[in-house]
Amino acid sequence: MSGTPLFCAARYGNLDLVKTLLGKGADAKVRGFNNSGILYVVALGVTNETTAIIDFLVKEGADIRDRGGLWGSPLNAAVARRHEYDGLDIVNHLVKLGVSVADQDDQGRCAIHITATNEGTQESFATLLEKDPDGLTRHDKQGRTVVHHAATWGNIKALRHIVELVNLEDRIKEMFSQPDNHGWTPLMWAGKQEHDTVVMFLMDNGASNVSRAHNNWTADDVARFHRQKNVNSRVAAARRRRTSRRRTAASASSFDSLNSYYLSTDSIRTSESSAESDIESARKLPLFKDGKPTRGGTRTAWACDGCITSVYGSVSKCQQCENFDFCFKCA
Repeated sequence: MSGTPLFCAARYGNLDLVKTLLGKGADAKVRGFNNSGILYVVALGVTNETTAIIDFLVKEGADIRDRGGLWGSPLNAAVARRHEYDGLDIVNHLVKLGVSVADQDDQGRCAIHITATNEGTQESFATLLEKDPDGLTRHDKQGRTVVHHAATWGNIKALRHIVELVNLEDRIKEMFSQPDNHGWTPLMWAGKQEHDTVVMFLMDNGASNVSRAHNNWTADDVARFHRQKNVNSRVAAARRRRTSRRRTAASASSFDSLNSYYLSTDSIRTSESSAESDIESARKLPLFKDGKPTRGGTRTAWACDGCITSVYGSVSKCQQCENFDFCFKCA
């Protein structure tokens, strides 16, 4: 973010100061970090004054369709940051002013992709699906759909919403097994993280565990490299631990009861901590054999800017950007 007083006042919701600074000749057209404009900065703030500041700036000539910033547009920025606040939801307001739900960031992610990564934006997720008829089929530059993004971040609420909305078994199975440009399915994305309930939910709804990515990896290979247990053992363990909850949910008819089954707090953790003994015993094995992982890769201190997950193995660093890195998958 630009360190100008105007940008700071706009982001943190001080409408009076914004008016004063503009009246004193402050430049509203200055660009901030990642070429972000002032409306993008306002949307990052999402305070109770956000909509009023946006309206004032638009009245003063700011372009509501301005592009720039890490997330690409004011709408995308608001969706990405809304979960950090308890304030006003500005998604509807921005759309009414003319922001397009199809605006992309540099990686081709639209608002529907971004909101699918966070359970804290379920109202926005449902709103955007209503306003974006192509929301379920939009692809980013890696070929990922909203299902891939929700699976990556363990957003079981979004996945359940999609199932309820589509309500066609064959179509759900197709969506839950669809590969991205590298052949990674939603199950592979979920399997690389500690999202056992999502792994189980995808399998329950027809996701394939035998699909192979372009590098010939299966979901189990992806899980192994990221120090997770194989898919079938995670699903089996989850089902054993949740038998009583499932019976309770099955006897009820409410959507909330079904959600409680998949959202219970005692989710199965089969990640790095529970698999440590297996990892220790495999340390002397070569990392790869015939192009497939034999054990977990080394977890680095970096987060991938392509999938916003921890990087295991090699890190690809941008030579022209500041603090922009990719994992081997997104590179």
